[in-house]
Amino acid sequence: MNVRFSAGCLLAILALGSTTSAQAFDLRDLQAPRGLKYPGEAAADEAGRAVDFIGDINGDGLDDLAFSAVGADRGANGSAGKVYVIFGRSSPFNGFGLDAGHALLGLADVTILGPTTGQLLGWSVSAAGDYNGDGFDDFIIGGAGNLSNVAPAPTTLIYGRASFPTTIDLQVASPASHFAIGTSTSGSELGWTVGHTDLNGDGLDDLLIGDWAAGGTEKGAVHIVFGQSGFLSGVLPLTSLNSTTSPRLVSFFSQSNFVRFGWAVTGLGDINGDGIDEMAVGMPFFDAERGGVQIIYGRANAPGNVLSFTNQQNIDDLTNSTGLRLQAGTGELSGGRLGTCVVGGDFDGDGRADLATGAQAADPLNRVNAGMAFVLFGAGLNESSAAISLDTLDAAGRLRSIRGAAAGDATGTAIGNLGDLNRDGRDELVLSAHLADVAGGVDGGRAWIVEGLPRTASQSLVDLDTASAEIVWTFDGEATSDVFSFGLQHGPGDYNGDNRNDLVGGSLGAEVLGQPNNAGAAYLILDPRIELFADGFEAAAASR
Repeated sequence: MNVRFSAGCLLAILALGSTTSAQAFDLRDLQAPRGLKYPGEAAADEAGRAVDFIGDINGDGLDDLAFSAVGADRGANGSAGKVYVIFGRSSPFNGFGLDAGHALLGLADVTILGPTTGQLLGWSVSAAGDYNGDGFDDFIIGGAGNLSNVAPAPTTLIYGRASFPTTIDLQVASPASHFAIGTSTSGSELGWTVGHTDLNGDGLDDLLIGDWAAGGTEKGAVHIVFGQSGFLSGVLPLTSLNSTTSPRLVSFFSQSNFVRFGWAVTGLGDINGDGIDEMAVGMPFFDAERGGVQIIYGRANAPGNVLSFTNQQNIDDLTNSTGLRLQAGTGELSGGRLGTCVVGGDFDGDGRADLATGAQAADPLNRVNAGMAFVLFGAGLNESSAAISLDTLDAAGRLRSIRGAAAGDATGTAIGNLGDLNRDGRDELVLSAHLADVAGGVDGGRAWIVEGLPRTASQSLVDLDTASAEIVWTFDGEATSDVFSFGLQHGPGDYNGDNRNDLVGGSLGAEVLGQPNNAGAAYLILDPRIELFADGFEAAAASR
């Protein structure tokens, strides 16, 4: 079985070597007490396709993890998919039954089973904040359709609680356990990407569900399911929900063909300074694959707790007071697919939310498909029009550009917010270059950690192939075609409660523990700061 990539992610050009002087760590050297490797259970499981810190879903004060294995079978139901939950532990290396550096996904605290054949549960996984306001964090799981006659697994919210069963079967409706938004449309990509934000400012987190295939001819849509108290159950048909039902749902859609609006979604925090959080949506095939990102501003409810959003809204009708479209500039982004991924954070430490986005097929300095990433700074955002180009942002000193190191790396396929690792008040970024060639082999994959920086003109460009203080360290996949970092966390998390944020990434192509052909693996790296290179990793590398 071949590794499945998001459409447009499988690039033909192989990565070349990089000359950067960033400190590097080879995941072949990962061992206690710095991390755990969670190998997939069987061939073709593709464990690590999606990974994330999902908040503290069991209320014990420690952040929990979720990893998917989209190709996992459910008995005779092939590729139904599974999601594994690992509860945070102050002593991460106890209780797994293997050596301290490895822990089987099959020994997870909770295993969530996809409903039926080909529904690829776990194509996306994300924290969901506290959707129902009960004090427990929740999380959301999406599927993807892989066959013309199979609809994706319903997009499912799992409610947090003090005690979880070891297995959650999504074939079984369970009050106070979970509910789902489903579609019977074959070829739908509902749940391709998921996220959360508080878009109406009511204190409850709202769910974001992307479907880049909605509307036919790859127009795309994003659905917002607004938070509400209490518990829902069962699979709720998407077509039965609107702005007045329970739950309330509104949709933004594109009427342009082949833009794939909804390819990526994220909550942003308050980027325009009005006190209400926003959301961002990637549409990497917009403008002949130059790509773009649509920011949608939050809106407070009208009197009577009535939503200020209409049931269905065309993104082309958004104005400068309701949204902002980020468009590709000139040169390096011709066919670059801006909006491949999106993530929010405060990357310059000014207290205002910022947006990071990837362009996996960009050709910086003629490095074909090296990829790029960009950070749009929220401070001073007050546009007179509903669209702005990267060139304009760059000229105004409100953009940081990050160039991929080598041809074929596909930098920017995924981006995560690590939080403030070095305690300087600015969030750090982790960037995927999942097709980078590394010591372990071709397409082994690499994750780059780039420091958050003040917003200055002299720091507006970072080249991953050039020695730079901003590029602090890298993590490299273990072997050929592991494609490490294809799956990366969305937001920060502290797994072991030591007040230091951790890193989670996936290698869906990994061959592990005697399971060939893309069993996959997920990796937890505790406290991935530069100091970790001085307390044991060098010795492991030297002994290999």
